[in-house]
Amino acid sequence: MKWAVELSEHDISFHLRSTMKSQELADFVADFTLSENVQAEQKLVALADETTFGKWTLSVDGSSNIKGSGLGLVLSSPTGDIMEQSIHCSFRATNNEAEYEALIAGLDLAKSLNVRSIKVLSDSQLVVRQMNGTYEARDRRMSAYLNKVKQLQSTFDKFSIEQIPRAENTRVDALASLGSTTTTNNSKSVPIVHLMSPSIQEPEILALVDNGRSWIEPIFNYLQAYILPDDRVEARKIKAKSAKFSILYGKLYKKSFTGPYLRCVTPREAYDVLKSLHYEECGNHSGARSLSNRAITAGYYWPTMQTDSQNHVKSCDKCQWFAPVSHLPLGMLNSISTPWPFMKWGMDIVGKLPAAPGGVVYMLVLTDYFTKWVEVSAYQQIRDIEVRDFVWKHIICRFGVPREIVTDNGS
Repeated sequence: MKWAVELSEHDISFHLRSTMKSQELADFVADFTLSENVQAEQKLVALADETTFGKWTLSVDGSSNIKGSGLGLVLSSPTGDIMEQSIHCSFRATNNEAEYEALIAGLDLAKSLNVRSIKVLSDSQLVVRQMNGTYEARDRRMSAYLNKVKQLQSTFDKFSIEQIPRAENTRVDALASLGSTTTTNNSKSVPIVHLMSPSIQEPEILALVDNGRSWIEPIFNYLQAYILPDDRVEARKIKAKSAKFSILYGKLYKKSFTGPYLRCVTPREAYDVLKSLHYEECGNHSGARSLSNRAITAGYYWPTMQTDSQNHVKSCDKCQWFAPVSHLPLGMLNSISTPWPFMKWGMDIVGKLPAAPGGVVYMLVLTDYFTKWVEVSAYQQIRDIEVRDFVWKHIICRFGVPREIVTDNGS
């Protein structure tokens, strides 16, 4: 009241401040807080600048002992971020080869991170001096490793390599020792990568050329162009065999007695068919006779089906293992109450239900014990005549006379 009197002479009115709503706070946070996308873009720009213009440091080391070969590398960014990696070599390598493999693995990692400037630290005198040109790579494998590293070196704008004492390279040496003695990745902090083959190994290319004549060729040539060999006995055999074959859409098929035409396949195609039917997508490791019959059922034919099936089963490793066959059932034997469909039905009355169109309030339901098939009908009232008509029309006339009808007599 006192403040109202004091302010009245200045034509000033006093109003109490209302409670601030949460919407004003939300608007304030939205206006003055950077979005997650802007923050992510700023981090990417900073990382790109750091990757492009900063000099990274790569420390590498290789270890080879009686247990195996391992590689260790530590890649440090200009801001102090460190990436460690331990690599297990699944092949035998000398100490010098392991040193080169570690250097190649580290340069590949830096290249994948788009590093443009890098400084390599290694305790291997041979690798450093061969890279600097002081030593000459006389060995064929050392020369191949040197050329591989030179190719990776050309992908960087700035590249330098220095030799450091072994005492200053203990951290990377521990990673290399870990990779040489460990084959499983049980470490949660340092991942162990498996190198399956040397970096200088060229991929093997195998060209298969089948110059042998297939059994299909003579029959196909005779049916298509009436070409026969010069030998009269052989020509007579081909004529007799050709009566059981025909050409459809450029493929040779054999006429079967009871089924469709069987496609004739070459020995190489026959091997693929047997492999697929025996232990691949359609396989169940069946015996030789069953395997050949399955090949015929699948629509294939070649003259040596029985022999090839026997040899294929003999060459399967899992089929050669011997173990006692268990003839015991997997569980207790239980008798089946309904050995065939629609033999035994269960009957029940459902209701009283809310009235439906037509005034029906009850349902008569019969369920087959074997197939769980349900027959149902709705009635205003259910008497013996309705039950008799329902069983006659929906059960006997459709599924035959049932052996049993189980009911609770409306209890």
